[in-house]
Order: sequence, then structure tokens, then C-alpha cells
Amino acid sequence: MYHPEQKQVIVKNSLGVSYHIFYEAGRGLCVRMLGESGIWSRGYVLTDKSVNDFSVILDQDDIFHFVFQSTEGQILYGHGKHGQIEIQTVLTSKDTTPWMKHVSLTLHKNVILLFYLIRYQKKYLLSMQTIKDTAFSKPTAIDYTDGAGKNYHVVIDQTGQCRLFYTNNEGPVKRLYQRLYNEETELFSAPERLVSSEHEVLLYAAIGLDNRTHLLYQVSSENLYQLFYRRNDGISECLYKGTSPPGYAGLVYHSGILRLFRISSDCIYARTSGDDGENWTDEALVPLGTGTSLTCFNYFTNYFKEQELSCHELPGTFTKGYQLAFVHNEGAASPFNDLYPDGSRSRAPYSGGRKEHRAYEKSPESRNEIPDSSVL
Repeated sequence: MYHPEQKQVIVKNSLGVSYHIFYEAGRGLCVRMLGESGIWSRGYVLTDKSVNDFSVILDQDDIFHFVFQSTEGQILYGHGKHGQIEIQTVLTSKDTTPWMKHVSLTLHKNVILLFYLIRYQKKYLLSMQTIKDTAFSKPTAIDYTDGAGKNYHVVIDQTGQCRLFYTNNEGPVKRLYQRLYNEETELFSAPERLVSSEHEVLLYAAIGLDNRTHLLYQVSSENLYQLFYRRNDGISECLYKGTSPPGYAGLVYHSGILRLFRISSDCIYARTSGDDGENWTDEALVPLGTGTSLTCFNYFTNYFKEQELSCHELPGTFTKGYQLAFVHNEGAASPFNDLYPDGSRSRAPYSGGRKEHRAYEKSPESRNEIPDSSVL
């Protein structure tokens, strides 16, 4: 069943080789590779300390970077290539019982941005750290967000501008905010209000194209649900309106076509736009396999044939390796790749050279940093 909190992560390197990174109860965070025949290799354990709260990206050199929450509530970061991996503790926790912190990684030029939630004064505080050459900055608080869900999205547009979008539904006026990242100060700007409503605002998706961003959000009252698409010029258009929720929804841009999709009763419904959201087709059912349940995929690609792809989540299935809606799969590449350099046999990609470091977290000093009394 399609559910973002049960996501499956697929990353494809510059050679076109696909890897599936997933959480398995009793084993932890695992990885497997897709072979030429469309058959997955056996899964190998990256770390047995992880719970199902993780994020994975590839940098421009096809090096894996991943962050996860440990079984003791800590946040750890790992990276590796050619069978070598290092894992370091980013942030310790006073609460040793894990809860969903919605960790995520974003690559901004040569710096990795790490985001997560902490609990502070019975509220949820969106926080961040930077990672550069495996060195971590001090934790920095950004703003309070709505409850325990993942109510934020980070977007890097094609000009390199990093934008943070998040909602705040406290008080009589509900808001959707944007902040811009300053790479010199390594801080986000003051919040810019994009949407205000007397009804609850839920952010579904944000993607960046050129210097433009495209947002998808829901405004809901007791008996009415509306799904809005918002262009960079500030114009919002309602593309769904009904007495029942639209289901899970998202945006995908691929090869000049922008698509809005929603998942309801394990079916995909989509609208398309060929002019960057100026005009939309009517909603239509999208066929994707038969007799299989849809899966929520996070997809990250370095493959040159897929550089015109921008999305956060995609519906798909694990048929013939994997099939993604709206994206033509090029098929599995040769198993000669960065994690299996000899190509002669399958072996644990991250088994050798494993290191783990614990770093003492100093008390924050600036006004934006996480208060000492916060509890992860």
C-alpha cells in the first residue's frame, strides 16, 4: 500500500546502476543492487543500529551519504564508496526511545544539509546542521512546525538556490512559509509567508525548475478538501475539490512535462502540463502494472539520461526490478560499478573498513542554536 512513511529509496549512479536502500525489522538499514536481468541481489546490512527513519543521497562522485536515527534515539551519519563506510554520531539524545524525527539530507554544492525535528517545550522544532568534509556544524533551530509529521520540504533549484518550505497551523491563521538559504552565513532567511488561510494547510510537494519553484498544498475544513498548485509567480490554482481527502499527492517534472498525481484506493490519478503549470489537462487514471500494490519511492539519480527529472516522491512497483510512474526505466546497467569494483561476484558493499566515531556535542552559543534543554 502506498504510504510515504513506508517509503523505499532507490538511487541510481552515473553508470545507470540502481540500488535499493531499505529498512528491515531485525536487520536495520540494508542495501541491494539491481542486476542486468532485473533481479535484485541479496540485501546487505549497512548498519544494524537504525530504525525506520533515514535518508540517502548520492554526491556528484557517486558516493553514498546517509543519515539515520539509531535504536537509542541518536542521529548518525554515514558515507562510503568501494566497500568502505564510516559512521559518525551527529547528535546525541536525552531520550533513548526513538520517535520519528523525519531526518533528511540535501546536497547543496559541496555542502550537505541535514534536517530533523526535535521536541522542545512540548512542541516540534525543525532544526539543521551542515556537513562539509565529514565535519559537522553546531545544531541550529529554524522554526516550530506542525506536530510530529514531516511538514517541511527542501528544494534546490537549477540555479543552486536552496529553499525551505514548511507549514505552521497554530493560531487562527494557518500559514505556508518559505525561507532562503545563505551559504555564507549557513543560515536561512526570515520566513516569507506564501499562503494564509483560516483552515488547515498541508504541504504535499515542492520541486525546483530553473529558478522557479512549484508547490502543491491542501487546504481543508470539516467538509471540504481543496488541492492547490502554486507557481513561482504566486498564483495558486485549485486542481482538486471534494468532500473526501484527495489521498497522497505529489509533483513530478520529467522531460518538459509537469505532472500532478494523487493516490487513492491504490490507483494513480494525474493531470499533466506542458507549459510549466500554466494549463492542465483533466484528471486521468494512470495504469501501472496489474495485481500489485503501489509503493512510495524516494528516487535520486545521477544518471545522465535522467537529469531532466525533478521529484520528491514517486509511485511505483517492484515488478521487473522496479517500475516508476511517469519515468521510463532504462533497465539495469552492468554490475561493474563503484560498490562492486571487480564485478566478479556479489559481496557486502560496506563490510570492510567500518568505523564509528562519537562526537561530544558542545552547548550552542548563538540565538538560533538548539537550547540545551531540548530533547530529541
